[in-house]
Amino acid sequence: MSKTAIIIPCFNESKRLDIENFSSFMKRNSQVDIYFYDDGSSDSTLNIFIKLEKKFNNCFVLRNKINLGKAGTVRLGVQAALKKEKYNYIGYFDADLSTPIEEVSKFINVFQKNTSLILVMGCRIKRSGANIQRDNYRHYFSRVFVTLINFYFDLNFYDTQAGAKLFKNKNIENIFKEKFLTKWLFDIEILLRMKNLFNTSNINNHVYELPLSTWIEKIGTKIKLLDIISIPILLRRVKNFYNK
Repeated sequence: MSKTAIIIPCFNESKRLDIENFSSFMKRNSQVDIYFYDDGSSDSTLNIFIKLEKKFNNCFVLRNKINLGKAGTVRLGVQAALKKEKYNYIGYFDADLSTPIEEVSKFINVFQKNTSLILVMGCRIKRSGANIQRDNYRHYFSRVFVTLINFYFDLNFYDTQAGAKLFKNKNIENIFKEKFLTKWLFDIEILLRMKNLFNTSNINNHVYELPLSTWIEKIGTKIKLLDIISIPILLRRVKNFYNK
């Protein structure tokens, strides 16, 4: 497996972390470095990570003193991995492992079959042979949301918000250089930055949506009602900024 860095952004995740799963993966996959990034947690999340770091050479712990949100944490994590100058691929997975960490190898395989790709992102498609478990309300809300996003920003994706994405290293420094405008809509900002940076109206040539074989929704979402209410304002702000 090519040398890979996976950022795991975490905020008060001590009760949801599957330590056994992470440990087993790191033991079996020495070519994948896991960066656990604690985003100012107030529980025992950081202590759990420190214990893991002492056990595994491919485990690294980073920490924000204050909570920055997922967008800021992922961005700083990617920048930290880039400074090592040793990775072929850098990405991020959600801490609750809704997408199993073992799926990383499938993401890498897609890159190796298509050299023009910059980003491979997980896609939650319910289909025969796949174990995609989602709350019906959140599933239908997601379909309406993505349809709106595609129309509003002239994109063409099935699932922009799945928390499993992997990038080819040499293409991503500028994508994560500047701070994101939003805390949890930054996945959309990434796609818009790619359109601007690579001067292309059709970024689908550089992005592949990988249908996940397993995605199991976990309780404990950090998205609040106020976040949902503010979506129209945030989307307008994002569009105005990236249309410049």
